[in-house]
Amino acid sequence: MGIKQDWLERQIEEIGDTLAAILFGKDRLKKTYEKFKENKQENQNEEMNDMVMDVLVDSYVKKGELAKAEETLFSFAEIQKSSHALTSAILFYNKLLALDEEKLNSSGFSKEKINQSIEKLKQIYKD
Repeated sequence: MGIKQDWLERQIEEIGDTLAAILFGKDRLKKTYEKFKENKQENQNEEMNDMVMDVLVDSYVKKGELAKAEETLFSFAEIQKSSHALTSAILFYNKLLALDEEKLNSSGFSKEKINQSIEKLKQIYKD
């Protein structure tokens, strides 16, 4: 059954490619397909970067290395400026703001430093 489905899928794709070539010309079809592949690759790269960032940040937070977690968030935000990086940073700072002063100070943070970091993050996404 799988072979027939693969054959049928290839036939449908070939018919679609032929019709597109007739309607739009072969060059336009090729350019459109290349642009589609390029966009798909960019989206996959962005998703991969988001996953790497999440793993790194979570790892640092679990180890109590909040400064490294923050540094990682800023590195990814400056490079990619994705909505995912912004959301992750907001969640990170919300968690920090929920901690008591003593725990924050032992990690090298304060409420004031958190507010400064949030302002810095706003500037990154403003540009």
